Amino acid sequence: DSFFSLCSSLIGVSFLCLFHQAAFRFRFTKGYAYLFLISTLFDYSSAVLGLTTDGCKLAMTNMLKILLVDDSATMLRLTESALQKHFPAQGIQLYLQEAVNGRDALAKLGKENFDLIISDWEMPVMTGDKLLLEVKATSAWANIPFLMVTARTDVEAITTAIQAGVSDYLVKPFTPLDLIAKVQRLVKKAERRKFARYEDPANTQLLVRYEEGSLEGRVIDISMGGLLGRFPVPAHSLITRTVSLDILVTADESTSIADIKCVVLRIEAEFQPDGNRCKMAFRFLDLTSEQVNRIHGFVTALETRAPEPLK
Repeated sequence: DSFFSLCSSLIGVSFLCLFHQAAFRFRFTKGYAYLFLISTLFDYSSAVLGLTTDGCKLAMTNMLKILLVDDSATMLRLTESALQKHFPAQGIQLYLQEAVNGRDALAKLGKENFDLIISDWEMPVMTGDKLLLEVKATSAWANIPFLMVTARTDVEAITTAIQAGVSDYLVKPFTPLDLIAKVQRLVKKAERRKFARYEDPANTQLLVRYEEGSLEGRVIDISMGGLLGRFPVPAHSLITRTVSLDILVTADESTSIADIKCVVLRIEAEFQPDGNRCKMAFRFLDLTSEQVNRIHGFVTALETRAPEPLK
């Protein structure tokens, strides 16, 4: 009976793959059968395994959002031109937002998320070093790479920036190649950290909501980019679907993380003697600042208990 049930499941999944542009793999491990249903619409390997691609290709969104902060319109145009000439040619969608001083930058950071901040040091109203201190003191922004651009080369200035938490600095005058090299290095480092996965030994409760209903499950592991969960029933029809996800950290709503927009990247069905279950890998989409802040707190708590991320 189990054999025929397994065969019928495989036939059904084969048809499902045709409709959802997905592929599946099958294997036996320790007497159990495992079926992997994988979306071919996304770069799932980086998303699920927490790996980064070579160079500066973003593993999850393929978009690079940069906040440029400078009171000089000329410097903003030169920086934008260098970035626009390089990254779109690498297949990376570029989103640039401008701010004319630190205070203006803080207002823009409060409205949307960014992957990188490139800021001048000397500006009116609020200088770059003051902006850096504000960014690093705010948990939702603290992990955003910060590239300081300055004409200052004195040891005191460099020491001040390093102590404040600057990711790197670029000394004026600089070439477009100098800028691109700094940005590539910072983004690659940030991506590696963003998708570092940490196991959740408490198996925190999950609730997945979609148009036809909902599923309850448990967290297996999580990163700032997505999570892997286990569910008591197979849900192959959700592959590539966009769903809403609640991470019920505690009964207290102030620590739970609600209404996370996600896409289902991978489904792994587990055919076991005690019943069928499945694992689902989710990629987070369009997180709000509040969601970023809460997910960061959750991941940081797991990292504190087990500093080494999963391989």
